[in-house]
Formats: sequence, structure tokens, C-alpha cells
Amino acid sequence: MAEDKVIDVEPEVIDAPATLTEADRWLAEQRERVAARAADFEAFDITTPEQYRDAKAQRKALRALIAEVDGDKKRMTAQLRDTLNRFNSEVSGILDGLREEDVQYKSEIDRWERQVVLDRDARVEARYREEYPDLAAQVPYDRLRERFGADWKAGNYGTKEAAIWKGVEDACESVAADLSTVGAQTHVNGTALTEEDRTDLVAEYLRTLDMASALRMTQQRVEQREALRRAEAERAAWEAEQRARQAALEMDAETRPPAGAPETEPEPASAPVAVEPVPTPDEAAPAAQAGPQGCETVYVYEVKVAEGLMPRFLVEMKRLGTHGRLLRKE
Repeated sequence: MAEDKVIDVEPEVIDAPATLTEADRWLAEQRERVAARAADFEAFDITTPEQYRDAKAQRKALRALIAEVDGDKKRMTAQLRDTLNRFNSEVSGILDGLREEDVQYKSEIDRWERQVVLDRDARVEARYREEYPDLAAQVPYDRLRERFGADWKAGNYGTKEAAIWKGVEDACESVAADLSTVGAQTHVNGTALTEEDRTDLVAEYLRTLDMASALRMTQQRVEQREALRRAEAERAAWEAEQRARQAALEMDAETRPPAGAPETEPEPASAPVAVEPVPTPDEAAPAAQAGPQGCETVYVYEVKVAEGLMPRFLVEMKRLGTHGRLLRKE
């Protein structure tokens, strides 16, 4: 497309196509024809056989006239349709060249506007790096523009550069305030944040410049970690319980009499023995000194333990270094 090309267009009156003129003439003829025959067709009350026959004949003639006019209408309609199709086709051919020029104009105008926006963005970015170097090192201008540019109308050709820069300043203040808030976060949903959590929170905010989204993502990570920790603790407790149960089964097997061996009758209950109070550490010291040197008093207890508590009981007994055997089950 040649540059500085100007097209002068003068209005021109376009006469109606001949076919349309012919259609108007045909309509006028049909109006005159029907008006001339109107007096021949006037419905009336039928009271005699002669009137009935006259009415039948007149209606037959009327319907013949209607069919004749309608047939001519269909012929004219088909002729007009063909003419209109040819007319539209010819007009489209005339407009194609003009439309091609319009496309070229639009392409060049869009290219120019895009370049103006790119050049303006480059100047604003350079100023952003110069006046906010610390923030620019963490948040590139493209990310800042992507997050807030719609508010500035930064992509519009007609937006003033001063208005865009004012938007950049407001965005920088907002980001600085958010960074201060994010950096001060110590808990999320009641859960304390680790140093790694806080670092990840800041990084997530700098990636999205969306504080709500960054807090939500951090909360999800913390909740997942806590859920994993609880699951591991539950698994460890379950494994400890299984080990205790296995130890109880093994001890039961060791103390159970062999198959076929005569069952020992329970020993007769001994006479009640007076139980003295357990001495306190201060009271026990003299007694320990009074006993034979190198000897340690051993106490023997008979206890009853519920089956559900047996695994924990055996684990505790082993931990304390006590020894014994299973006498019976009740």
C-alpha cells in the first residue's frame, strides 16, 4: 500500500435497476386490473337456487383471477430474486478491492499502536528499574505489569505515560506493604511457621504478587506436612502396639505348659500376710544399711491384668527389668 495515499470519494445517485422499475409497473397494472373487476365480485345473501348458482359461478371466476395474479407474482418474485442475487454478487466484487485496502490500513494502524505501546513500556520499565532497584531485583516489570497493568490500562494506545507511571508507583507501594505483612507472618491457621515456611511464603508472594493466594498455598503445604506428621506418629504407635502384642504372644507361648502335661493344681492360698507401708527413701536408707552386705531385697507380687492392657504391661515390665511367668488365665 502506497504511503500518504488519499482516496477522494464523491457521492453518486444510483438509479433503481430496471427490473425493480418493471416490478413497480407490474404492481400498478395489477391494482388497476383488480379495481376494474371489483364490481363483478360482491358477495350477497343467497335465498334462491338461482342466487346459489350465480354465487358459485362468481366465486369460480374470482378464484381464477386470484390464481392468475398469484402466478404472475411468483414469476416476478423469481425474476427479482435472480436479479437481486446478481446485484449482490456484483456489489461484492466492487467492494472487495475497497475492503482489501481497509485491511491494509487496519494492519498498519495496529502495528503502529503496538509499537507505541512497546516503546512506552520500555521507557516505564527503565524508570522502574532506576527508581525502585531493590524491588525490581525481586519483581520484574513484566510481572508487575501483568498483575496490575489492567488497572493502569497499560495496553491501551491512548493511555498517557504519566498515568501509567502513577499506577506503577501505587503498585510498588502496595507490593512493599504486602511484603512487610508477609514477612511478619509467624502462624497460618493457628500453626506456627518454620523459617523454611516463611521463606517459601515470601517466594510464593513474589511469584504471584497475590497475598491471599500465597497465604492459601502456604497453609495447604503446612496442613499437608502436619497431616503427614500425624500419619507417621499414628503408624509408629500402631507398630509399637503390634510389637507389644507379639511380645505378649511369645511370652505366653514360653510360659504355657507343654501339650499333654498334667495341669498343676493351684497352690492353696497362704495365710494373709500383714503388709507394711512402703518406706519412703529417707526411711529406707537405714534399713538398706542394716541388711547383709551385697544382698538386695526382692518383692514378689501376684497381679491381675486385663487382656487389653497385657501388651503394655509386658513392655513396661521388660523396661523395668522384672521377670516372671504367667500362672493362669481367668
